[in-house]
Amino acid sequence: MNMMNTLRALAVIALASVAAASCSTARAAAPVERPALHVPPVPPRIVEPVALPAPPAPAPDPVADLPPPAAGARSKPVAPPSKPDPKAEVQPEPATPPPPAQPAVPPLRTPGTPDAREATRRIVEISARAQAILNITDYQALNPERKAHYQHTQLLISQADDAIKAANFEFARNLAEKAERLAKELQSR
Repeated sequence: MNMMNTLRALAVIALASVAAASCSTARAAAPVERPALHVPPVPPRIVEPVALPAPPAPAPDPVADLPPPAAGARSKPVAPPSKPDPKAEVQPEPATPPPPAQPAVPPLRTPGTPDAREATRRIVEISARAQAILNITDYQALNPERKAHYQHTQLLISQADDAIKAANFEFARNLAEKAERLAKELQSR
């Protein structure tokens, strides 16, 4: 039996030395040289000139002052020049008529999004169903955990109403649907 243990030990040592020798190499591996990456040149930029509207016509120059009177001639005292009548001035007409007013752009909506009135109606219906379930639920008979769910449902309904007022219809719908789910859970227990 002693002989068997000794042979086993020698076999284990031999296998360990062979395994250790197979992991080491006589020389280090050289790094693999990879080809350099060539970055393509930037494509040329094509910039289209923007047509700017013509600047408005400059205002006409004011009339020059009268020349001073001759030194030898005496005349009546000259009154200070009066301001020209603003109605008398002729306004030059602009060379180009002003561009027509562009129609107001409607807000962007995804294809499945209803308009504001329809979205509000749907959200109010969902909130009303949740509130109706809460109205038929006996609050006094609920345990403390379910009372907390009841109050949380009421909070969700009021937050949905606030989100409608802020025109955040997607958020309002999510709140109303969550309130309805919680109300149905309270009813089912």
